[in-house]
Amino acid sequence: MRLIIAEFGQETNTFTPNRLDFQAFSGGGWKKKETILENFRHTGTYLGGAIDEAEREAARSGEPIELLPLDSVTVTGGAPMSRECFDYAVGHFLDDVRTYCKEADGMFFAEHGGGGAEGIEDLEVYLLKEIRKITGPEFPIVSSLDMHACITEEFCALTDGLFVIKEFPHSDMADAAAMAMRSLVRTVRTGFRPVMTVVNLPLILPNTTTCTTVEPMKSVKEHFAQVSREKGFIDCSLVQGYSANDQYWSGTSVLILSDRKEEETAKELALYFWKRRKEFDPHPVSAKEAVNMAETFPGPGYALIHETTDNPGSGCPGDGTHLLRELIERNLPGSVFAMIFDPETAEQAWEAGTGALISVRLGGKCTDRCGEPLELHDVRVLALSDGEFVFRGSWRTGAKATIGRSALLRYKNTEIVVSSILDQTFDDGPLRIFGRKPEDYRIVAIKSAGHFRGYYESRAGKIIPCETPGLRSSDLRSYPYVNIRRPVYPLDPDTEFSGEA
Repeated sequence: MRLIIAEFGQETNTFTPNRLDFQAFSGGGWKKKETILENFRHTGTYLGGAIDEAEREAARSGEPIELLPLDSVTVTGGAPMSRECFDYAVGHFLDDVRTYCKEADGMFFAEHGGGGAEGIEDLEVYLLKEIRKITGPEFPIVSSLDMHACITEEFCALTDGLFVIKEFPHSDMADAAAMAMRSLVRTVRTGFRPVMTVVNLPLILPNTTTCTTVEPMKSVKEHFAQVSREKGFIDCSLVQGYSANDQYWSGTSVLILSDRKEEETAKELALYFWKRRKEFDPHPVSAKEAVNMAETFPGPGYALIHETTDNPGSGCPGDGTHLLRELIERNLPGSVFAMIFDPETAEQAWEAGTGALISVRLGGKCTDRCGEPLELHDVRVLALSDGEFVFRGSWRTGAKATIGRSALLRYKNTEIVVSSILDQTFDDGPLRIFGRKPEDYRIVAIKSAGHFRGYYESRAGKIIPCETPGLRSSDLRSYPYVNIRRPVYPLDPDTEFSGEA
């Protein structure tokens, strides 16, 4: 058996004014086919889960399975791809599909489900249509998906199984990929194809109240899992959707994979979640309130403030200064901001060298909405790093990561990690590269909505969400939606839903 494995995934915030060019897109996100098996085997990633499961399946059956990796692309969150970038990346990807599908029996295709580009509303459906032009309709294709995907009947019809992760933070990426790979092997061997049932709810969710490790989403996840076990489904998911992607079908959905259509159970699950929708309404905390709470936290341990509205994982610029300005003005001992994206300042620190005093214009370079640049003098360069580390939280565990040439600065009592590659903070990597650890501080501030919990939830003494002016507000009514279907909750508070697909 010969199986293609590939990934092309991007979570797109269509409300950001920026565009993702090829340099940003390929920085850490472009994976060459020759390195994929070596670099991703035994990692908590989609590719890692697919590789490991194929090798387990071959060992169980005694039938060799040869994997045919394609050049793959992953961007965890960002602006829409520029058309030039999109055409190049997709053209290259489809050339690989064209070459390898001739000798393959099927394809594992890791996607996100919430992607877009200039002129392309639904990245995944577009890609699958182009792939199907090459492979034909009978060629088996299965996909693992992010839970922040937008699911449609068309999306389902283009694949032989969509397998969605269940956890936020996404600690089960490898599990979803393994399930998809098992299904692909079964399809190739027997011809069996799962039947997918989808119900779209007229509901969009903020990214601040939907982590599955805490309520109210924790019990929702458990309910879906229990129903799936009792009914004997192949898979059953509440798909949260991605509310920062303004496409027609953006929003929450129920997806069931079984050996037959499951309209009645899908309707019951959709109504179950619909009745709980108001539990996910946000209660934002300002930067001032968040720092007050951190300052008065008695311990033990440190208080962690996570700035949700400038989260690079949601397509935000990552150089917002509202929370950092509050920390600096309060001048609290033992405080660290890890991290802010500013390649210009990082390079300035590298040129000056460790121990130097520099004047910087820090952050605020992408959009005024996320805060003005900070003009700081007598800033000490404490340490420099190439920014490379290995993930050790629940996100992409064991995979290599980089934030580029980086600097650890100190202004008065506040230490600041400055990166030259845009990313959110998942674990202690941005501190670890400088020989620091979170326990060295009383207050740790980061830019992330939920994925940080995979590392910090069991370690931080207190976790404090913070909402500053930015591009990922939890108040979804503040977004200038144009394309999304209406009515939809909470944009239209009186929206009604009967549970029908």
